[in-house]
Amino acid sequence: MHDFEMEQVFTDLFHQTFQTRLVKVTPKPGDNYNELEITWEAVPGAVAYNVYGSPSPFTKNLLNLTPITATNLTYVVPSAPDDIVWHFWIKWISNAQVETLIETEGATIYTNVDKFEPEHYGAAQTPQTTSYGAHALPQVMMPFYKDEIRRRHQTILNNDGEDFYLYLRKWSGDTCPKQDERVSSDPDNDSLFNCDLCFGTGILGGYWSKIMIRMRYGDMPVRRIAYKKESIEFSEDFNSWTL
Repeated sequence: MHDFEMEQVFTDLFHQTFQTRLVKVTPKPGDNYNELEITWEAVPGAVAYNVYGSPSPFTKNLLNLTPITATNLTYVVPSAPDDIVWHFWIKWISNAQVETLIETEGATIYTNVDKFEPEHYGAAQTPQTTSYGAHALPQVMMPFYKDEIRRRHQTILNNDGEDFYLYLRKWSGDTCPKQDERVSSDPDNDSLFNCDLCFGTGILGGYWSKIMIRMRYGDMPVRRIAYKKESIEFSEDFNSWTL
């Protein structure tokens, strides 16, 4: 069966579920931080908009102090560190002051386009990594499976995942003022871990504010046994995952 005929067979069953994102995030590099421009399409009946953002895909924080007028479909985040993938949501406001999400899933710099579309990977190529996969699953089915896999993991996380605080290390920002003092007093840099200003990272603050994120344990954790001169130590290596 030719590829064209295969696509005709599977199009109705495995329709493309990816929709062109209404909210788009475009990075604008700055000095130590990135400016991010958030744009969205107008919603009929909207009198204003609110922008929400977060490093976590599960938490929405209001960013604008006052509602954005209906004629303005752009918002610029002035200081979004590029160490973190930021998620953004737009809510449109009706005459009754009711807020409604334009899209339920947060937009990032990676969601502007569908990577499974041929114009993004080349007409003569395929995003699949094996020849068997390319022949077993016609390309027209891949967008469906991609979205279905993500929806399945979201359901599993919501049903029996656990909430954790995540601390992300800083990789850019102001240099710790004790940098020279630490290096001169401890050439092997062990004293970095005792610094109460950078916590061993060399960047002022060390870590970003904690983020609430949901995780789930994988298989039964592996028990590790360490035989030491004075004792036997038992520990468990937890295998966890999140989106």
